[in-house]
Amino acid sequence: MRDALYAADLLVHRALHAQPTAHRVLLEAFDDSDAILGASDAALTLSGVDSRTVRALRERSADKAWLQRALEWLQAPGHSLIRWSEPAYPPQLAVINDAPMLLFCVGDVVTLSRDSVAIVGRRAATPAGLEAEALLARELASAGLSIVSGMALGIDAQAQSAFVEGGFGTVAVLGTGVDVVHPKRHSRLADRISATGVLVFGVSAGDAGASREFPAAESGDQRAQPGHPGGGGGREERHTQHGAARARTGA
Repeated sequence: MRDALYAADLLVHRALHAQPTAHRVLLEAFDDSDAILGASDAALTLSGVDSRTVRALRERSADKAWLQRALEWLQAPGHSLIRWSEPAYPPQLAVINDAPMLLFCVGDVVTLSRDSVAIVGRRAATPAGLEAEALLARELASAGLSIVSGMALGIDAQAQSAFVEGGFGTVAVLGTGVDVVHPKRHSRLADRISATGVLVFGVSAGDAGASREFPAAESGDQRAQPGHPGGGGGREERHTQHGAARARTGA
């Protein structure tokens, strides 16, 4: 039953994960992924997408071996998918024009619904900066908040480590396929996060183009994306559902 529910969604997402706007246009025109896959090339074009998108949809959605691997991943304990149209999809992400249409999650997806603070900071942080970040994370946890970050080296990982050490749930957003943890040295941290919180990926196993899966944090710069190899600039950003504040940290 679960296979039937998600097979079409997975195939369409694989074909169009680098074109979330086109994916959304098609969903608005055809209502669901089964209808998209069943539409003629002419009907797809009339909906407002170009021939390149139609070609990608036909070519990549035909990969049944990939679909089987994706469905097997979904069967594992703690693994789940969230559609853009579902209530569980994070509302702050859903309003972004190029938000991914599917989220691949490992862990407790309830963590996504909690009030949270986004933290992005220096990778080459000083000891004082790391200590200050750990203190901040513990204070946020004691206030009942979660944090969202990319598990990058430095400030990001320090904040998330402080959360999991206290047994609190945190959200790690990774711009890779579900079979890749970046940086690799944080594989154990990823396991600990998934035990109390949730890991969120934009694509399934074996899919490249990771840097495109989540919208850039600032000014369209992919290096600012959570989890991106070049991410974690010199500024920490803290966002809550009720407002936003910015401060320098880790200097």
